Amino acid sequence: ERADYDLLYPWLHDHEKGRGAVLGDRGGYTVDGVTQADVNRSRVPGLPGDVRNLTDDQVKAILRDEYWERPRVYLLPQAVAEKVGDCYVLWDAKAAWWLQTSIQAEGQEIDVDGDIGPQTAAAARQCNPFRLCARIAAYAGARCAEIVARDESQRKFLAGWLDRAGNLPPSLG
Repeated sequence: ERADYDLLYPWLHDHEKGRGAVLGDRGGYTVDGVTQADVNRSRVPGLPGDVRNLTDDQVKAILRDEYWERPRVYLLPQAVAEKVGDCYVLWDAKAAWWLQTSIQAEGQEIDVDGDIGPQTAAAARQCNPFRLCARIAAYAGARCAEIVARDESQRKFLAGWLDRAGNLPPSLG
């Protein structure tokens, strides 16, 4: 069963909404979480060259392609897919490693290779989704602390990052 991106997107949009550049943010100018780098590497047809000119539909399409389709997040159970998809937007490929390490911690035998495929999806389906999402959230929180430990200028983002890292998907109810 394919997880539904349209259930993730409103939650993701609540976290990422807004246009502009925040002083000190390494991502530069963003539109609802999409950076210029995302636009430059996107496979979505018909995009403007400048992130500032994206429409809402283009933003949604880029996020779907970059952080849902390409990494095959849709293979996962819905709640887990939502948490992993959100982590992909912030921390990219680390999300797959956190997922697989969390699956191992739940007692499932799985290779930690950073690739979400049928084996990862099957193992995720054997886990309690709440516990799996909570473990992924813990890894995300630790990553926030690592970033600030390495670069004190990023501390101003820490509270927001930790809040987001700790959020559990709405489909967990």
